[in-house]
Amino acid sequence: MIKNQFASFFFKEISGLNYVYLNHVGTDVTEIPTFSTIDLLVDREDYASLLYVITSFPHIRTIRTKKAFKTQYIQLRFADESVFSMKLLVALNRMGTKVMDAGAVLAGSRTTADGIRVPSAPHRFEYHFINAMISKEGLPEAFCHQVKGMSAEERTAIFGHLVSRYRFVIHLLDDLFSYQRKYRVRVKRTIRSEKPNRKIFRMFRSLFVLSYWTRNLFGAWKEIHLHPDSEEQARPLGNHIKAFLMKKAAS
Repeated sequence: MIKNQFASFFFKEISGLNYVYLNHVGTDVTEIPTFSTIDLLVDREDYASLLYVITSFPHIRTIRTKKAFKTQYIQLRFADESVFSMKLLVALNRMGTKVMDAGAVLAGSRTTADGIRVPSAPHRFEYHFINAMISKEGLPEAFCHQVKGMSAEERTAIFGHLVSRYRFVIHLLDDLFSYQRKYRVRVKRTIRSEKPNRKIFRMFRSLFVLSYWTRNLFGAWKEIHLHPDSEEQARPLGNHIKAFLMKKAAS
């Protein structure tokens, strides 16, 4: 499928940029399920360059994009009707609340054997874990399998990071694989009590919630149709397409 060709092209071309593939689960990028979304944390200075890479790939039939709080959603549909979806973030916030330190995640990232930049083991587990607690579900099965195959040193680092921040009382890291309400409550209380979020919850909580839901539920998708089967669209897309994406860039 063309989406697999795009995935290989995309990650090769952005290898020199400061980004992190947050929800990487260890599988090959060409095996990303059609209806899943990849989450990329992107340094603001490299944001425009990453959008340029997207528009440098031919055979795109439709581009859809939508802006949310410090987030941009992009969906690409190719000439063979395959789809590639991504979420670009410039901060790790939820409803105005800082859930993780984006700078620390970028600084602590590492490059896999496939050339993909992923968070450190503790940050990667934490990102998956926070999302799972918010969604009230367990960690992705593929990621749990990967964690079980990690070295003792990596698992110890994850355990130490989570226990230190959230004050969990657990015996094994595997205890956190399944959803439990007590873990969700602990995560929410910890994040709310941290210094960057205290004033937010006291003064602007309702405004952030309203802004979050307005942008995510009612923010309109913008769509542009192309004709990749024509000779003209066999080339990289023009500047007007890049401008189209930049209008919805995360900020």
